[in-house]
Amino acid sequence: MFSNCKLGLRPPDPVRLSKCVGLSSGLTPELDALFSDIPCDWAKGRDWDGDQLDNDVWGDCGPASLCNWLKFMAAELGIPLQIDANTALGLYRALGWDGTFQNDNGVVMLDMLNYCMMQPTAGVQLDGFVSVPCSNHTDVCTAVSVYGPLLVGLSLTKACQKTDLWDIDAANDKETWGNHAVVLFSTSPGLYRAKSWGRPVDVTPEFLAARGNEAYLPLAKQFHSHLGISWDRLTKICKEI
Repeated sequence: MFSNCKLGLRPPDPVRLSKCVGLSSGLTPELDALFSDIPCDWAKGRDWDGDQLDNDVWGDCGPASLCNWLKFMAAELGIPLQIDANTALGLYRALGWDGTFQNDNGVVMLDMLNYCMMQPTAGVQLDGFVSVPCSNHTDVCTAVSVYGPLLVGLSLTKACQKTDLWDIDAANDKETWGNHAVVLFSTSPGLYRAKSWGRPVDVTPEFLAARGNEAYLPLAKQFHSHLGISWDRLTKICKEI
């Protein structure tokens, strides 16, 4: 199913990751934990966008996940954005890829997010981001329900090549495959859904807790200014990153 697809995410530095501002430290106290029981789907009611953004050929899953996040947010708010494989590959090049297979080694997610706070992608510049713990179901659901999809870095096993249901059995496979970035756009009490290689993949909370290395909630004022939480509050939190 996915055996011929390309991976391309470099693992995070645990020390650096530990210094990121987390969702619980700044946002969750202002919200209702019941969001973890309310299904949310940022793709609901829309035609599925199956563009792989060339991630089947190149290791641009990091840039592809950011581009897919932009697509979900823009579709929700009715903002026209022109995003295609060239957008993702352009971001990949800006982060150091030279266009060759020899240097097709993926990106560090934190480097990409910090770059996107300085330079816009498809006309959108991030104003910040917060880390979300992969093992905290309440935080994952709250983030997706209230703010938007998450960018998630996973450590995949060989079992993930054969199925579009990544569950605890897939997580427990002893054969590793590699690191991969997806955008997690749907949550419910027992199941998440992510977009990878242009396809929807069902991900259980147990798989995410076991195989999730990092998850981030990007923040952009032009997308989030309509939300209930004060943008000034978000900005203050993000300045601490």
